Amino acid sequence: MLFNSYEFLLLFLPLTLSGIYLLTWGKQTKCTIWFAAFASLIFYASGEKYIVFILLESVIFNYLVGSAILQWQEKKNQRYANILLLIGITANLGLLGYFKYTNFFAANLENAFGWHLGIPPIALPIGISFYTFTQIGFLVDSWRGESHRYRISDYLLFVTYFPHLVAGPILNHKKIIPQFEQNRFGRPSAEALYKAAIFFSVGMFKKIIIADNLAGYVHIFFDHPDQLNIIESWMAALLYALQLYYDFSGYSEMAVGLSLLMNIEIPINFNSPYKSASIVEFWRRWHISLSLFLRDYIYIPLGGNRKGEARRYFNLVLTMFLGGLWHGAGWTFILWGTLHGCGLAINHMWQRFARPLPRVVALPFTFIFVIFGWVLFRSPNLHAAGQLFSAMLGGHAIPNIFHGADPSSLVHHVSSSLCWIALLLLWCFAAPNTQQFAEKPRWYVAVIAACMLAASFMSIDSASDFLYFKF
Repeated sequence: MLFNSYEFLLLFLPLTLSGIYLLTWGKQTKCTIWFAAFASLIFYASGEKYIVFILLESVIFNYLVGSAILQWQEKKNQRYANILLLIGITANLGLLGYFKYTNFFAANLENAFGWHLGIPPIALPIGISFYTFTQIGFLVDSWRGESHRYRISDYLLFVTYFPHLVAGPILNHKKIIPQFEQNRFGRPSAEALYKAAIFFSVGMFKKIIIADNLAGYVHIFFDHPDQLNIIESWMAALLYALQLYYDFSGYSEMAVGLSLLMNIEIPINFNSPYKSASIVEFWRRWHISLSLFLRDYIYIPLGGNRKGEARRYFNLVLTMFLGGLWHGAGWTFILWGTLHGCGLAINHMWQRFARPLPRVVALPFTFIFVIFGWVLFRSPNLHAAGQLFSAMLGGHAIPNIFHGADPSSLVHHVSSSLCWIALLLLWCFAAPNTQQFAEKPRWYVAVIAACMLAASFMSIDSASDFLYFKF
């Protein structure tokens, strides 16, 4: 089920909110938590059906392992706690690895050694990367003594919570479960409802009106990387950078808005990332929950910056290498993550040994670096990425692929004036972000949000997946 579908907006959401509000009004706190967890499982099962049992088994397993770790920590038996942590992380990574990387490794072995393994395609369960990382964080925090024994209902809702389940943000139990325990769930204030409306409306507009309309034209360009000239290749890269930005930030803002309808604050995942003047700043603004997870559960345990500069740079590259691998089973994702790891290392070296660049220079330089990374991120393979890079650097002196054809109106318009790209970039670079819009009630912001919601609702033709569903 998708946030941008009539099924969700007209059936699931009203019924779920009605049930939560009625149970809360009747002071049935425990029943409210169970009802919301059950509704979240229905939300997931609507798209995954039988694979919902994998999610349930994962939740039960991690809850039991986490509870056992806490028990042995209380008994001061570090050895058993260590063993259980190792078992828990191995099981989680094994589950993720089976569904996400089996076909990738099998294909590479077949190509390298000429084997025929005959492994059938394995479907990737939606959201498995997000709920796996969420629960690994819980296990590690239990081992660190930074958790406590939660009710099974609270933990179940924490993991399956439908606003974040399929595409993030990655939640931290320390910030979410206490909100359930404080009995604030299902009791939104007027301020929370106002913010919910702004976040959801703007996010839906970004997804349906902007990202979905860009998607078709991005496909046209990326499906013919060998036929693009320098202008078309840069247009392709820019359009995808905009599509990904508006698609993922749109989902994340809709998730924040939906959660606020139930009076639960989940993390802001975007903070105008294209306004960044360095790669370090970019990763503090883009996919913030993933950045924090990589920092807290990979970079710092590797040693962080505590073991000298050389080790610090190695840790950065390795962390982002793993971050790239988390995004997808493909060499393009691995190279994209490694590229950003090298960018972070160079950025830190520059901060240590040289003067910072003026922001007017650093901002476009950072954006161009990010765009080159997105080409890898979007390309189906390294060969296609290489062809697009070649075109962007002026290596293709061939006619326009749309010559003699009847291109769509948007591609024709963008090709002739770049007006839409300029307007969308202006929103990214100059406009206040959604959390600034929602800071305090303003009547004109409410009117704009209402118009955005109405335009989005009337533009739902067929619900389209969010880009991060595949990760």
